[in-house]
Amino acid sequence: MVLPVIGQALVELGILLLSDVSGFALPDGFVLVNFLLLVVYFLDFLFLLLFLLLTLFLDLAFIILFLIILFLFVFHVVVVGYFFLLSFFAL
Repeated sequence: MVLPVIGQALVELGILLLSDVSGFALPDGFVLVNFLLLVVYFLDFLFLLLFLLLTLFLDLAFIILFLIILFLFVFHVVVVGYFFLLSFFAL
């Protein structure tokens, strides 16, 4: 029977120190809730920024890949076409 009484006293002491002494009691304690909302909005903004940068990076990667494939196709058409026409008219 002694341990639950001591446990209850420790819980009440913790609540007393946290709420009354440190100043987080009453409506002023809701300032931390507003701060928490700002942190959440800031994290949402960071995730949005990360998503946009990742999208930009992937778009640039696909554009570069498309340009490389286009260059290889044009180079292939020009070189093969040149040698084909050269061999065709050599007869």
